[in-house]
Amino acid sequence: MKILIIRFSSIGDIVYTTPVGRCLKQQVANVEVHYLTKANFNFLVSNNPYIDKVILLKPSLNETITDLKNEKYDYVIDLHNSLRSTIIKLRLGIKSSTFKKERIKKWFAIKYKINWVKPVHLVDRYLKTVEFLGVKNDDKPIDYFLSGTQTLTQLLPDSHQNKYIALIIGATHFTKRMPNEKVIEL
Repeated sequence: MKILIIRFSSIGDIVYTTPVGRCLKQQVANVEVHYLTKANFNFLVSNNPYIDKVILLKPSLNETITDLKNEKYDYVIDLHNSLRSTIIKLRLGIKSSTFKKERIKKWFAIKYKINWVKPVHLVDRYLKTVEFLGVKNDDKPIDYFLSGTQTLTQLLPDSHQNKYIALIIGATHFTKRMPNEKVIEL
């Protein structure tokens, strides 16, 4: 069985997908797992022993789809759930399972303070996409595999290697940013 996992970005989201690859490899016999992502996130999955092949999104979506068709996948596991990933799934024309983002429920929670979103960990929500294959959460932590002789401190700039604690207060999406009141409070 050959499976394609799709998650284009971003760092935290890709790291949270690692149990999906691990659980697939450990629980599905003779499975080959490929991972489609953007080139600038390759370092997050390229050394993962549970991923057999990393495919990088090309500037031309048609070119990427042609390459993917040549792989003859049995299933697509869409952990991004975007227009681009939907186009890929439709063009491949094979069975797929897609991560449910619950966009409307989240919008109500943010806009009207009506929270219909169940408190389910992101890893469990990602793993729901592979339940149909009999895959279950192994309850192990997320994985992060560095290349070669790299250590985590080598990935940090010199200014951050003196036992400082860093808080990331900014983000692309406003819902992931730390509010000013919280920054002041800290």
